[in-house]
Amino acid sequence: QFLKTASDISDVFPEGSWALIGGLAVSYYANPAVTVGVDVFFDNIHYDINEIISAMKVHGWNSRPLHFPHRQRGLPRKGVAIEKDRPLTVVDILFAGRDKFLQDAVRDCEFAKLSDGQSIPIVSANNLIVMKSLVGRDKDLDDIADLYRTLGDRLDYDYISNKIEELE
Repeated sequence: QFLKTASDISDVFPEGSWALIGGLAVSYYANPAVTVGVDVFFDNIHYDINEIISAMKVHGWNSRPLHFPHRQRGLPRKGVAIEKDRPLTVVDILFAGRDKFLQDAVRDCEFAKLSDGQSIPIVSANNLIVMKSLVGRDKDLDDIADLYRTLGDRLDYDYISNKIEELE
């Protein structure tokens, strides 16, 4: 299910314009996936929402808008959820807008090699911690603890704390 979803996204959109975020990104770095939703982040430079909806519709995906209460730097302001029965798969597509941190987070992603040979862009663990810190839900804080526990010294503590301070 995840591989087919990732394949649909990869077929339509080139590397460098999107990255996996959220629970599946955390599971790549730290723990097994417990989430069924897929969160994808676009840099806004290559596409707008209508282009993404049209492109995914060709692959059988339906869409609905996403709304965010956040109004601070470092957090998305608009997005769209696309859904497909397989069983129901939901992909939340979020946009960087004019936020430089978010645009850079998409461009500076890492690539995970999947079992079928595909490479999937995933936001860096450092930027994932920054994003989850800014959102600050209980689950996000648990994910951050897992990332610190698993990755330890491989994380850039100075970058993380400076970026959070800059964006708050």
